This record gives sequence, C-alpha cells and structure tokens, in this order.
Amino acid sequence: MDNTQKTAGYIRTEYPFDEYGDVDMQKHAIESMARDKGLELSDVYVDRAAESFSLNRREGFSRLNEDILSGKVNTVITFNMDSFTNDIREKHGLMHEFAEKGVEIYLASTDEHINPSDPITREQRLLSEAMRDTEDMKADMVTQRRRNEGQVH
Repeated sequence: MDNTQKTAGYIRTEYPFDEYGDVDMQKHAIESMARDKGLELSDVYVDRAAESFSLNRREGFSRLNEDILSGKVNTVITFNMDSFTNDIREKHGLMHEFAEKGVEIYLASTDEHINPSDPITREQRLLSEAMRDTEDMKADMVTQRRRNEGQVH
C-alpha cells in the first residue's frame, strides 16, 4: 500500500456572497498551507456555488472524488469545512466516506489537520459544526427579524 501523501486542493466559493473571498484568495491560502506543510499539490478543483449547491452535482468535487477513488489523491486541503458542504448530514456522510478511503483533510483558514478516520475527531468536528450552524441560523433569524422591524437596512 502506498502511504505517500497525494495532495489536492478543493475550493467552493459562493462569491459574491462568500465571506472568505474569491477563488484566488482561497487558492493562495491553500497553496501556502501546502508549502508550509511540505505537501505538493497535484491539482486544485474549483466549484462555484452558482454551478450547483448539491455536493453530488458539482463538477470540481466529482473530479476530486474520482481521483480519490482511483488513488490519485489521499489528502485534501480546503479553505474550511463549509467548502465541501453547509449541510450537516452531507458533512457527516462525507467525513464517513473520507474515513473509509483514508483521506486526510487540512483546513487553510484555521491551520487544522483532520483525520476523519479518528472517530473522536470526526464526532467532535461534527458536533462543533452543528453548534456553529445553529448559532449562524439564530443570528440570521435575529437579523431578519430586525430587518422586518426596520431596525436594519
């Protein structure tokens, strides 16, 4: 079995809605992290939210997944976990798939390394994501309520 890290980057942007910026900014962060970790990027896969919100229907992610299945990639650097999906169920399924395939993840925005094969790490990550998503949803509801009341423009 080949234990060499075969690294690719993955970018999904919702620009102009993405608070993390455009493709170039994310690509720069991913390339910098690869350099800092001594990893060589074989490719960077890009999806724009306008192309598809569904994980299954994104061309860049589909190509990345094919390369993971064929053994061309076993390490993915992305800007943050939301680059994969905002849906907690999809995230859970994706972490499970990555664990089965032995794929490791690096997050350029927080300089984190995630090994989805570690069940504690996976479950902690999912719980943290669910809590953050709940807080984001609450903040959005407050903002919307204030807009409706004329307090926010």
